[in-house]
Amino acid sequence: MTRPVRHYAGADAPVRADSPVRADSPVRQESLRAHNLALAFRQIVACGGRPISRIELADQTGLTRPTITRIVDELLTGRLIAESGTTPYRGPGRPRVGLVLSRQGPAGLGLDIRADLVAACLVDLTGTVRHLAFRPRGPVSEVIDALGVLAAEAMAVAAAADLRVVRVTLAVPGAVSEGSLVRFAPLLGWREIDAGALLSARLSPQPFVGTTVRAPDPPAGPTAAGTTVDAPELPVRSSAAETTVDAPELPARPTAAGTTVDAAGLPARPRGAGSTAAAQGPLAGPTAVGSRVADDGSAPPGPIGWAGPHAGTVPPVGVDNEANLAALAELYSGEHADFAYVSGALDLGAGIVLDGRLLRGARGWSGELGHVTVYPDGRPCACGAQGCLHAYAGLDVLRAAASRSGPPAAGHVDPPAVDAGRAGLPVTAPGGVDLLAAADAGSPEMLAALETAGTALGIALAGLVNLVDVGTILLGGGYALLASWLTAPIEAELGRRALSSRWAPIEVRPAQLGPDAAVIGAALTSIEDVRRDPSSWLTKA
Repeated sequence: MTRPVRHYAGADAPVRADSPVRADSPVRQESLRAHNLALAFRQIVACGGRPISRIELADQTGLTRPTITRIVDELLTGRLIAESGTTPYRGPGRPRVGLVLSRQGPAGLGLDIRADLVAACLVDLTGTVRHLAFRPRGPVSEVIDALGVLAAEAMAVAAAADLRVVRVTLAVPGAVSEGSLVRFAPLLGWREIDAGALLSARLSPQPFVGTTVRAPDPPAGPTAAGTTVDAPELPVRSSAAETTVDAPELPARPTAAGTTVDAAGLPARPRGAGSTAAAQGPLAGPTAVGSRVADDGSAPPGPIGWAGPHAGTVPPVGVDNEANLAALAELYSGEHADFAYVSGALDLGAGIVLDGRLLRGARGWSGELGHVTVYPDGRPCACGAQGCLHAYAGLDVLRAAASRSGPPAAGHVDPPAVDAGRAGLPVTAPGGVDLLAAADAGSPEMLAALETAGTALGIALAGLVNLVDVGTILLGGGYALLASWLTAPIEAELGRRALSSRWAPIEVRPAQLGPDAAVIGAALTSIEDVRRDPSSWLTKA
């Protein structure tokens, strides 16, 4: 059975500052009601899909049965839970009706910007991916429009499935402030771009009113990666596809376009855009019911808004760092509570999770691993600095090496296959050169670039391990596909430089969700908000 999103703060955990009842304020009647409702709801969430009866809920929470009856009625009316068969019970009396999380009602919508694609993911309250779609990205100046098209398709799917999107969250490869403003995303050429406002305007039935100016042109010519960044025509903050929808009993692991899942549950090599992921059985973590690339580049006419009973309104739009969101998705899958997620995506970042909580930093800008200096007098970086990790290990650097690839080196031996790391989109260089194909073929240029990238990653990660003491490194995004070549040099540098590796080996392995982790994490953040504070949702429903 699908494992839902895990809620890490248990029923007996201390009251958090963002919970309905604050530890430093008096408990009023309304606060007490919200607290008890959240307490009961967390117990249902913690069951992970197993039905729980009203009597069990009263026993586990310590609340009276009349209170539980009132709370359950409220949750049922708000479509946060549903009745589902009966629970196992051998005592006298009538069978006990089970309660589970609802597959209708609130849902989260995540969006993601990649090197050549944009992605959308719709997740329901159970943690199941109901929709996962991709679309060619086009130039940077058209990214918001492409995201708007995918968001419109996803919201139509939500309306058809009787779901209501709680929030739209966009994953971006850069530093984000105030949940909307992209301070700097070097690989997009964005500075001070209010991506949240732009996307909200694209989704709104009303025309956008505000200050619009052309974004500053990035420097012309090649970047450190050997590529050029186009100048986006995007507003900055004023200074004052086709999809498949589900509902199989056994969803498949989230996969990217063109990936099939074999009978063993391991992803096969990508087979090209347009194919769907086959459901082969339940797998750990949030799951997808299928995906397909939408290759129709046309946009729907006019502004995009809600369908169904909420027509004319737009869900709130937020923006967050893609590495942080990808780390949250891996955290929700339930396998690790302490790890560093390394994102090999459009940019290179890290999401750091300690004791089940994402480490964001004082201003929310932690995890910019790609701009940690590894060689002080080294290559120039797209961010304007010198010797950054990204200049040696970024996917654009590896693509440039793949495009220069020659014949295999003499005596080349293929590395051991890591099928689990091959889920997702092909990692291609300009001109359609597949990084995996170049590495598999033993190209000297490609293998040398991977060795350099792995060494640089190991140097940076050793410093991270010495600072924050994580025992697991998850290679995500494109790095999950290249883990067979990157792992050995990373482990070698960790062994040399990370003090704790002398008595506690550091595990380095591909991330479970592959290239789709960020867009899944973006969708799941909205669902976690509802799980944490169901009362707020009920007041809006």
